[in-house]
Amino acid sequence: MSRYSGDDGRRNFLIDAGIVTGGIILLPETALSELANYSRHYKLTDVYSPKRRTRPNRKSTRYIILHTTEGDATGALRKLSKRGEASYLLEKNGKIDRILKPKQISMGCGRSLWEGLYNLDNYSVNIEVEGYHNNGMTPKQYSSLKSFLSDLQKEYKVSDEDVIPHSQVAFGRPNKWHRRSHRGRKRCGMLFSTEKVREKLGLITKPRYDPDVAAGKLIIADKYLADVLYSGEDPSRKMPQIPESEDEDIAIRTIEKGHTIWEYAGDEFDSETTIYLLENGMIRRGDELKKIGYAFDKISPGLKIAVGYVYGGHVSKNRTAYSIVGEDWDLPSTIYISPDPERRKIITGDDVKESRIEPGTLILFRR
Repeated sequence: MSRYSGDDGRRNFLIDAGIVTGGIILLPETALSELANYSRHYKLTDVYSPKRRTRPNRKSTRYIILHTTEGDATGALRKLSKRGEASYLLEKNGKIDRILKPKQISMGCGRSLWEGLYNLDNYSVNIEVEGYHNNGMTPKQYSSLKSFLSDLQKEYKVSDEDVIPHSQVAFGRPNKWHRRSHRGRKRCGMLFSTEKVREKLGLITKPRYDPDVAAGKLIIADKYLADVLYSGEDPSRKMPQIPESEDEDIAIRTIEKGHTIWEYAGDEFDSETTIYLLENGMIRRGDELKKIGYAFDKISPGLKIAVGYVYGGHVSKNRTAYSIVGEDWDLPSTIYISPDPERRKIITGDDVKESRIEPGTLILFRR
């Protein structure tokens, strides 16, 4: 008979793994995956991501955000691991791939806001689930995710109401369809808001309204999504289409020929958090350009723009990145722009080494 059989087997496993000492159960991070494989209804496997070397840790963990891959696990895992876009991937067979270290930031939410808090990636565990936003999961996925969520919620003290789909926290910048920042730029993971799915996952409570729409920070741009999230609409039926817009998570976008500034920035075109990279090498805020009478209606193709970013200023000998941005200097959402307009290199904070930042480099960071 195996040493790990029966009731005594569980204790023997924990002792051999170095988890039980003198009757006290210890849970070192290195042993969590082994313990999970033995005692839980999921298999946790580490996969390599180059972002493990550079990503900082989250400031805290307040939310668990559930996503859907909208495709198969093979392609999704390749993309997610390369860019560090999720903490975990749950495959259809119930296996869970751990992409980053447990407390590292994953860039899954992108432009996001919930309860007045921006940039949810800094405070969330992002879990990608193989499948589609309006289809159910496999029985093995339900079993694994229910058990895994229970463990994560206990570890980080996350309530049921703070386990939410990506579509609930994502918001879009103004564009040619919506003049204001809006809720409803994507439907990722929206099935995780339904009572039927949440019940199967052991989640008893859920948010009943959008706090940021109620506060007037955002408008509703996708009524169907809002009905699914808050009114119990069935997401499996045929859904109305929503306009396809450019990737909201691209920090700095280039205005194309035939387009207007309002298609990219809407009513925020002259805001202090809309940054223009002008063709003459100058970089200015929208409110600064408005004061000097800049002709926003006569922009040239090729102009670059960043919406929703704070102008931090330039690095100098006596002004470091840390002194400008503080602890956010190495976040993936912080943008560094090289001082040479001819080779205007743009790099994110998680790929920067503070000692190698050139004087004159401009820093933009998300509010």
